[in-house]
Amino acid sequence: MISSTAGADSITDPGAAQDMHGYRAHAIEPDAIARALSYALAQPSDVDVDVNEIVVRPARQR
Repeated sequence: MISSTAGADSITDPGAAQDMHGYRAHAIEPDAIARALSYALAQPSDVDVDVNEIVVRPARQR
């Protein structure tokens, strides 16, 4: 799990540190990103797919 304090502990500006806590609260776990990419890459060769960009958002941002 990504810690909500990861990266925020070294920030000296209180407002910026608070913003980092909020940002980290919505971060996607690395394993979830790996699964999303694996899904895209695992599509059969007969599927006509041209991937130019992959956007992965937390479900809370839908």
